[in-house]
Amino acid sequence: MKYMNKIKFNNKNGFTLIELMVVVAILSLIIIGTVTFFGGGVRSWISGQYQLQAQRDARMRLDQMV
Repeated sequence: MKYMNKIKFNNKNGFTLIELMVVVAILSLIIIGTVTFFGGGVRSWISGQYQLQAQRDARMRLDQMV
């Protein structure tokens, strides 16, 4: 018990709650931005694939007509 009284709890090496909340907020914004960016890229790629398939189908139908 005497040993517990001698331990000092003045260790200032940690982070405050505010600092951690700021870091979490910044990381959340970065993650949301990244997901939005890649989500838009995926939608654009899928749209391009549909357009490419439509062009292939049209070309195949035109070749059958000639």
